[in-house]
Amino acid sequence: MPTQTAQNRQLLPHFGQLLPSKPTPMGLDVGNSATKALIGNEQMSIPSYVQPIYTKLHQLPAEGFVRYVAGNYAELHGKRWLAGKAAYQRNPEAYLRVCDDKQAKITQALPLVLGALSYVPFQELWDLRVVASIHHAREMGGALKQALEGTHTVQLNDHSGPTHVSITVLKVLDEGAGAVATAGLTNGQNLIYDFGGGTTIISVFGEKGRLINRQVSPGGANALIDAIATNPDVIRRESGEADRETIRRGIENDTFAYGLQSPWDMEPVYQQEVRPWMSTVLRTALKAGDKWQRNCNRVIAIGGGAQLPLVTEVLEKKGIETLTDSAWAKGLYGILCKRSIIPIHQEIAPWPARKKNQTASMNC
Repeated sequence: MPTQTAQNRQLLPHFGQLLPSKPTPMGLDVGNSATKALIGNEQMSIPSYVQPIYTKLHQLPAEGFVRYVAGNYAELHGKRWLAGKAAYQRNPEAYLRVCDDKQAKITQALPLVLGALSYVPFQELWDLRVVASIHHAREMGGALKQALEGTHTVQLNDHSGPTHVSITVLKVLDEGAGAVATAGLTNGQNLIYDFGGGTTIISVFGEKGRLINRQVSPGGANALIDAIATNPDVIRRESGEADRETIRRGIENDTFAYGLQSPWDMEPVYQQEVRPWMSTVLRTALKAGDKWQRNCNRVIAIGGGAQLPLVTEVLEKKGIETLTDSAWAKGLYGILCKRSIIPIHQEIAPWPARKKNQTASMNC
C-alpha cells in the first residue's frame, strides 16, 4: 500500500490553490468484481482490473489509461497502468483482479479510483469528497482512507495536459450501508444479502441503520462464472476453458452471447449451471440469514449475484427485494451529500434495469 512521508506531503505545496471552488461528492465501492462509483452526476461500474504497463504503448487509449506524474505517493511516480475494461482489452490473459488478492480492495483502490476518472468527461481539477464502503469497515476503513487520501497529478488517456486530483475520505462504512440509505432502512431490524463476486455477506441492521451483526458465507457470482467456463460442453466447443470476462459480459448484457465474432448462445449452459449454484451458494447464504429474516421489516439483496437472470426471480418469490448496484452507490453518495452539506446540483439519470428472464424455482 502506498505510504506517505512528510517530504512527499510537501510535494505540491500550492496544490490547494488549483482546486475548484466546489468539491465533487463521490460514493465509492471497490468490489471483487466491479468498482462502483458516483462521481458528481456521473455514475459508473468498471471491472476491478488493473494492468501495470512496462512497455511502450502503440497509442494512448481513449479510456482506462493513467500515468502518475506527481503526488503524495513517491513509489507511484512515473508508473503507468490501465484500469477497468482497458486492462482486460490489452491482454485478456494477464491482468490483476481484485478478487485474486485479499488485500487488493486496499492496494488497488487508488489505481482504480484514478482509473475511474479516465472513464468520465475530462476535467483538469478534481476535489473529491468520498464516502466509501468496505467489508470490516471498523478494522479496514483506516487503511482504505490512508490508501486513497492525498493529492495526485496524473495524465489520463491521450490528454496532453495533467489532471490534478485531491481526495478526501469523509467516511468509510460497512458494505451494505449504501443500500440501507437508499432503501431508508432506519426503523426496526432489516436484513441485507450482498451477493458479491467472491463471497456473500449477510448484514443485520437495527434502529437508525446501525450494524448489529455480519456473517460471511462462502462463494459468490464468480463461482457461477467458473462453472460455466469449465463446463464440459464449453470446453469441447472452445478447446479449453472459456474466457471468464466474455462470459460475464454476455450475462450482464442479457444476450447470453459468447463474444462478438461468431457468437454462440450460452443460455443453455447458464441454465444448466445456475441451478447447482443456487442450490449451493444461494441456499447456504439464505440459510445463514434465516434466523433473522422472519423478524425483519425488510429483506434486501444487493450485488451482482442478486441481479443474475433467474436468481432475481427466486429471491422475489422468497420475499427478498433486489437493489441494483447503482442504488447502492447512490446511497453512499446521498450519505456523503448529507454529511458534507454538498448539494446535488444535477438530476442523476436512472441506470438501465436488467431485463427479467425465465422463471426458476429452488428448494431451499
